[in-house]
Amino acid sequence: MEQFLAISFSFPTVVWSMLLAIVSVYWLLAIVGVLDLDFLDGDLDLDMDGSTEGLGGLAGFMLTFGLNGVPVTVVFSIIIALGWLCCYFMALLLMPLLPVGLLHWLAAVSAIPGSFFLAVIMTARVIRPMRNVFNNHTAQTNSELLGSICVVTTGSVTEQFGQAELADGGAGLLLQIRDNSSAFKKGDRIILIEYSERDHSYQIAHAD
Repeated sequence: MEQFLAISFSFPTVVWSMLLAIVSVYWLLAIVGVLDLDFLDGDLDLDMDGSTEGLGGLAGFMLTFGLNGVPVTVVFSIIIALGWLCCYFMALLLMPLLPVGLLHWLAAVSAIPGSFFLAVIMTARVIRPMRNVFNNHTAQTNSELLGSICVVTTGSVTEQFGQAELADGGAGLLLQIRDNSSAFKKGDRIILIEYSERDHSYQIAHAD
């Protein structure tokens, strides 16, 4: 345990450890409904058969390495988790073989981009079977979901946060919902009456 902690909180693994901590906090907040699951996705919409021509930045990067077809938050969470593992084992198995000094320091610095590259390659393989799952969940447009009956999954619904599950015949859709009446609680059946492009959420009303 001491060795594990020493490596996790020493350079270069500590860089990935900090990113992993941020990702863990994000998913915790997403689970309790404080943040949207697509908080970092923005307007990035990549077609699985799309071309990298004319694309730059994040979109071009993801298409180039085959990271499309899955939400950005999921992709980068997997990259960070795998990057941490790669860097940890580099520090555990390879770094001790090098003499202390300039060579050791250069290897430590190189371990960060090296582990990132390995994580990207592995992530591209990991997400392949996940694409069909996410494609099925996003088959309907936002407007097509209006009028659907859902069940509230968060303890309450406010103007800032709230989530509901829509049974779609599969694993179900988790949707962001908003209301300013404080009249909804977990387990209530609601109907989607309006969609907001601003925060990708639905206004709701009681279904019963």
